[in-house]
Amino acid sequence: MYTIAVTGATGFVGNFVADYLESNGYKVFRFGRKNKKGVLQWDIARGIYTDFIKVDCVVHCAASVDDWASYKESYAVNVIGTQNVLKSFPQASKFIYISSASIYNAFCDQVVISENECLGGKLLNSYSKTKLLGEKEVEKSNIASKIILRPHIIYGVGDTTIAPRIKNGIKFGYFPVPGNGKNRISFTNVENLSQAILQAVKISKKGLSVYNITDRESLTFIEALKEVKKLNNLKFKEFFIPRKLCLTIGSILEFFYTLFEIKKSPLLTRYIVDQMSSDHIFDTTKAQKELKYNPTKSIADDFYL
Repeated sequence: MYTIAVTGATGFVGNFVADYLESNGYKVFRFGRKNKKGVLQWDIARGIYTDFIKVDCVVHCAASVDDWASYKESYAVNVIGTQNVLKSFPQASKFIYISSASIYNAFCDQVVISENECLGGKLLNSYSKTKLLGEKEVEKSNIASKIILRPHIIYGVGDTTIAPRIKNGIKFGYFPVPGNGKNRISFTNVENLSQAILQAVKISKKGLSVYNITDRESLTFIEALKEVKKLNNLKFKEFFIPRKLCLTIGSILEFFYTLFEIKKSPLLTRYIVDQMSSDHIFDTTKAQKELKYNPTKSIADDFYL
């Protein structure tokens, strides 16, 4: 039987992916930092996995996704951790790395971004910078088949990041929106991402391949909020704040939080403002052609708060 190692299996994405692959008939070894039944405990930032397990494929979902984590913390997991995962499964013939569309330049002029455009440049936090460096580790490895997937704003059943932020942002019947809400954004349902991973497992292709993975249609931020309100039967109103003002506030908050070494994330950062108020549209044509990627889920189906 074809065997797959899934890292980050105690997290939102890794747990869903492991279940999805198992439901499609694969033998899955789950690895996670937390002590949980059915999961092999492993902190990838601390070293390689010492008990030998032979697998055919590795799906590397584990990551530090905190957009306010220090560079040292992010680097330990997203770069050193990726190195350790690569070293732990030397006999694997395929390595699938779950990266992020956050590795694209936040201020690129390109409206719809394909895999070879706007890489790096002005990245607004340690998460983006170290996920890009993690890609470099995969690229230079000797594994026969290396596939990098770049989803954007992953949501769905089990989400512990995006949905809670929206829920917590609703105050007194209002939700603050940086900018005018007319910017278009590509979102990624976790089931669509899992389908892309399954297709990546099945594909016979050597060398390095990189794919953007998002839902079929991008939405304006306001359209997305309308779908969330409808699905969750909510009646909050949008309160619009100029983007430049929000970026300034975010910069000031970041400065003082850094100065006083406050670990808790500021209510507003330049990264959050950029994600909410500018266009983030990613071309998935390559994934549709080469992986036969066919996303079926959308925010209207599956964005519960």
